[in-house]
Amino acid sequence: MRRMMKTISHAVFKIRLIFMNNSAYISYLRKQGIKIGKGCSIRKSVYFGSEPYLISIGDNVRITQNVKFITHDGGLWTLRHMGLLPKEAAKYGRISIGDNCNIGWNTLIMPNVQIGKNCVIGEIEIGRAVQQECRDR
Repeated sequence: MRRMMKTISHAVFKIRLIFMNNSAYISYLRKQGIKIGKGCSIRKSVYFGSEPYLISIGDNVRITQNVKFITHDGGLWTLRHMGLLPKEAAKYGRISIGDNCNIGWNTLIMPNVQIGKNCVIGEIEIGRAVQQECRDR
């Protein structure tokens, strides 16, 4: 019964999410810990990972379909299980996007990436990622 109620609750949330306008959605994301500036447009298919509090987004930023923010390195799991790293080893990193940026479809932004002001990150084919700094333009 408890599992069924949780499933129903999740389904109701998904339906509410679909009908949220951009302003309400951004308010929801801020409650999750993401720092978001003014005048932003964020598609609902964007994935903010398990540590949204490590993400900051400047003013007038547009984030398009299927963008993924990866704030930790899950690859360490393999190294821990091989005994090459301690069991508690983890790598987390902040992601920062400056003002007046456009992040294109399917972009994958990795930990410790800073995207400066006035940058346009074009849509990226699957398998490619932003792994380093993009300076102010």
